[in-house]
Amino acid sequence: IFGPVAMLFRVEDLDEAKRTAELACTISGMRSPRWLEVLAIVFAARGNTREAGTIITEAENMARNAGFAGLADKMDKSRATIVRGERVWMTGRELASQ
Repeated sequence: IFGPVAMLFRVEDLDEAKRTAELACTISGMRSPRWLEVLAIVFAARGNTREAGTIITEAENMARNAGFAGLADKMDKSRATIVRGERVWMTGRELASQ
């Protein structure tokens, strides 16, 4: 898990994580594939896999168009995992135990 996601999921409150991710996306002008990925993961953690899949697809396309093929490939794998209903995140407690 990269920095922004790790930071958000140290918080057990998914409402707070959602607000933080939405704020980060807004501040970035909805132009940061990484923050969109974080937002997608938050939506998935909240059980909204359809919206999560839409957001992470947008992030993947943005990353690919910017020439970040490796990041886009990672997002594609995350999207497939989210769509299957599997977890792509850890809770704060899980992170702390590693």
